[in-house]
Amino acid sequence: MTQVLRGRIEPLGLVDVLAYLGRTNASGALNVEQGSVKKAIIISDGMIVFARSNQVQDRLGDILLAKGLISQAQYDQGTALIYEKGFRHGRALVEIGAISPKVLWDTIQEQVKTIAGSIIPWEAGNFEFINKDLKRKEAITLKWSILDMVQDIIRNLDNAKMFRNRFGSLDVVYRLSGNQAPEGIGLEPYEEYILNFIDGETSLKNICTQSDYGEAESLRVIYLLKSLGWIEEIEGAPVPEAEPDEVHPLVRGFNEIFSFLHGYIAERVGTVGTNLLRKFYEDVRQSHHTILLDVNIMDDGRLNPGRLQANLDRLDMSDGDKEMVLDEAMNEYLNVGILAVKKVLGTEHEAMVVSKIGELFEG
Repeated sequence: MTQVLRGRIEPLGLVDVLAYLGRTNASGALNVEQGSVKKAIIISDGMIVFARSNQVQDRLGDILLAKGLISQAQYDQGTALIYEKGFRHGRALVEIGAISPKVLWDTIQEQVKTIAGSIIPWEAGNFEFINKDLKRKEAITLKWSILDMVQDIIRNLDNAKMFRNRFGSLDVVYRLSGNQAPEGIGLEPYEEYILNFIDGETSLKNICTQSDYGEAESLRVIYLLKSLGWIEEIEGAPVPEAEPDEVHPLVRGFNEIFSFLHGYIAERVGTVGTNLLRKFYEDVRQSHHTILLDVNIMDDGRLNPGRLQANLDRLDMSDGDKEMVLDEAMNEYLNVGILAVKKVLGTEHEAMVVSKIGELFEG
């Protein structure tokens, strides 16, 4: 995974990001921001261990006060100890006998879950994941599986119709990925029912037609299976067609460069380099969900133009904003492609590639 993963928040976008971090057993800090609200989820090996927030209602002392577990006088006394001795509020409240260690432990666990869960409904804002092993500063931490959290969220979202927007075309076909189920993660009988339709041959459209649950709820389950990493789209499955003159010029231009990069690295190191390109692309896809939804790398290194154009057409924004979103995604993938060349072949080849890309842009 790249050192930093960032992007804009959109409906269900943070579910996608968290599922990805859970599947890859990531460690680091997921920072999210919406206006003046800032929150962070601390992750270790795919487990949520702590969370922070700049909101008053998310602070430990305020949670205890709101629940009636401490009085205002005890709250103020604990606050005074913070300034006097540098204690955390929790320790200060234990020191003065306002709460027991068990109450402190239980409330911190609840606090972390509340903060982590509160960001899921966000449909706008920005996120940034800094991938690194973090030194534990907190004595009391949670150990909550991200995938367990994601599974619970997907099952309980009220609006099932929103899952349709997480799939580009319903003509695509999924197969079992072969990944083992994470410990503690299981399926309900109705989810097993949908899983049995995943055979590497039946399209999503046909699954929804055959399913007794209808399209919305069937796609909810398929989205869950995809988020858990149990199913994967078959490369080369039917995709939206698009005539060359129907595809945005940026797509055509960048695809020429992506094809060059793919060929350059494949000719010299084969699948080692192309697999690195695909790995880097997965990171970029998490940052640009809307425009790269279900867009795969084709055999020649291009991003499927039909799907890109279909995603672009579906965006509810001005043509100028669409172009800006597209340009950001394409440039980020281009940058990681150049990075892949540098990592695998060295700086001399990186310079040659950059020079050639400059010629392609000018052309």
